[in-house]
Amino acid sequence: MPEQPVQRHDFGPLPRTVEFLEPDSQPTNLLAEYHQHLGLFRVQLEFHDAHVGALAEAAGAVTDPQERGRADNATLLADNSRRKVYSEALYFQGTHDKVTGALNRTGLDDYLIVVASEIVTMPPQQSENLEVGILFVDADRFKQLNDTHGHRTGDMGLAELTDRLDAGIVRGQPRQPGVSKDAIARYGGDEIVLVIHGLNHEDIAEIAAKLQQDVQSIVFEGEHGPAEFGASIGLLHKPLGEIRSADDLFELVSLADKQMYEAKLVRKAQEKTKRMQDMIDRQDDPGASFS
Repeated sequence: MPEQPVQRHDFGPLPRTVEFLEPDSQPTNLLAEYHQHLGLFRVQLEFHDAHVGALAEAAGAVTDPQERGRADNATLLADNSRRKVYSEALYFQGTHDKVTGALNRTGLDDYLIVVASEIVTMPPQQSENLEVGILFVDADRFKQLNDTHGHRTGDMGLAELTDRLDAGIVRGQPRQPGVSKDAIARYGGDEIVLVIHGLNHEDIAEIAAKLQQDVQSIVFEGEHGPAEFGASIGLLHKPLGEIRSADDLFELVSLADKQMYEAKLVRKAQEKTKRMQDMIDRQDDPGASFS
C-alpha cells in the first residue's frame, strides 16, 4: 500500500489582531478608563482561551510524532501568551484603585521608581531649571459627606475629585522624549497625590494654584441628590538635579503627607476655635435665639 501523506495542521500563532484591540469609544473619565482597560483584558483572555482550546483539540487528533511535536509546541507558546496577558491584567488591577481609576499606592511606588531612573540618567542640560512637584491633596469635610450622604456617594465624590485633578495634569503625551507622563494616585482614604515633573517651579506652582481653585468647592450629583465637599492642596518640589534615586521621591511624598496632616490639624483647631467663639458671641448677644 502506498504510504499515506502526513496531514499537516495549522498551528500558527495567535492572530495579531488581538494585540491591537481598539475601544469603541474614548473614556470620559479615569474610572471609565479603568473599566475599559479591564474590559480589553477580558476580551483578550477570552480570545486566548479559545485559541489554546482549539490548538489542544487539534493536537489531540494528531498521530504523527513529528506533527504532534509541532502541535504541543504551538499549544505551549499559545498558553504562555495567555499567561502573559493574565499577568498583565493582575498587575493592572493590583496597581490601580477601583473607586477612582487612578493609581493606588503600589502603582505610585512603581511609577516613582521608573521616573527616578529616568531623571538620574537625564543629561544635565535637559534637566536644568526643571523640577518635580508633589501635590498632596486632602479632601475637606469628607467624613461629613459620608455621614450625611452615605459611603456610595463618598466614593462618587472621590472619583469626581480625582477627575478634576486629572484634568490639570499631562497623562497623555509626555513633555519630553524618554520621560514618563505625570501621574495621579489615590494615596489613602481621602488623599490624592499628583506627580508633576519636567516644568520649572513657577509653572508647577501655577498648576497647583489652578487646581486648588477647581477643587475648593465640589458640587456633584450623589446617589440620592446633590452633595458638596472640597479639598486642600499642598505642594512640595525639588530640582531634578537633586534627585539621586527613587528614595528621594519617596521621601518627598512622605514629607508632603506629613505637612498636609499637620496643616489639617491646624485647620481643624482653627475651625473649632471659630465655632466656640461664635457660641460665645451668641451667648453675649441678648437678642440671640438658641432654639
